[in-house]
Amino acid sequence: DLLGRARGLHTTADSIVVTTGSIHGLDLALGALSANVGVEHVLALENPGYRAAAALATHRGWSVHDIPVDREGLVVDELESVPHGTPAVYVTPSHQYPTGGLMPVGRRRALADWARSTGTTIIEDDYDSEFRYGIAPLTTVTELVPDRAVYLGTVSKTLGAGVRLGWMVAPPSMVERITDTRRAIGDFPSVPVQQAMTSLLRDGEWDRSVRTARRIYRARDRVVAAALAPFGELRGVGAGLHTVLVLDADVARDIAADCADNGVDLPTLAHSTRSPTTDGGIVVGYGSVADDRFERALRVLVDALEKRSVS
Repeated sequence: DLLGRARGLHTTADSIVVTTGSIHGLDLALGALSANVGVEHVLALENPGYRAAAALATHRGWSVHDIPVDREGLVVDELESVPHGTPAVYVTPSHQYPTGGLMPVGRRRALADWARSTGTTIIEDDYDSEFRYGIAPLTTVTELVPDRAVYLGTVSKTLGAGVRLGWMVAPPSMVERITDTRRAIGDFPSVPVQQAMTSLLRDGEWDRSVRTARRIYRARDRVVAAALAPFGELRGVGAGLHTVLVLDADVARDIAADCADNGVDLPTLAHSTRSPTTDGGIVVGYGSVADDRFERALRVLVDALEKRSVS
């Protein structure tokens, strides 16, 4: 019901696997795909992108093939560069991490068409999809090509990172393979946590929690945009829990260092980039932080930017 109501994803119980989060779901998907013989195990990944996904793929013995991103997320045309027979591509179309790109419907359709024509599996991470501020929800890639997609979700952004619970939607054949493996090794999420989540959904507390969080983060999104707009191009505004201020890589590094000297840790795009680039920026996250810490961190960043502008 949640997936259909909130994500527009039409599925059945035999296509759903309960996980401990998105990375766990990615691990299960890669494990199932690893059973395919006769193909090179290559995961196409957004670059810059989620470093934990690349680390997991490498740990599993997969090769990683970087695909550039732009303001609209993963550049689908660049997928032509991946080795023939690549079994999977990992993508965060709802709010690309870290650049904040929102993949439009046309590009989602192009990605679905590419997966269908090449036999590639799309692993769609539902990153930040709960948090859209005046932006209408878009059709998931999984809904466009359900037989060639795996959909990952988590409650960590809404209920807190300590709540290790998520879900994946996958073709029934993959679910069956995953279920057999899990039975053999006992790899299952906490039953009490699952029961608690069921109660939250049944009693409407989940929806209320999401609405409350969305209201808080919408306000922070606006504050960040207003404070940083004078200093350059902003990306990711209007969705998610972070905004990117686009800067030259060297400038971003210096600004981040100034902030660190004042006790504020702000990653740059370079932290999530696996190949050298002159493109850069500051990633300003505003989730899971108290109001006073948020306000101080933003003040420290603005001071560093103003100092840089004057010098």
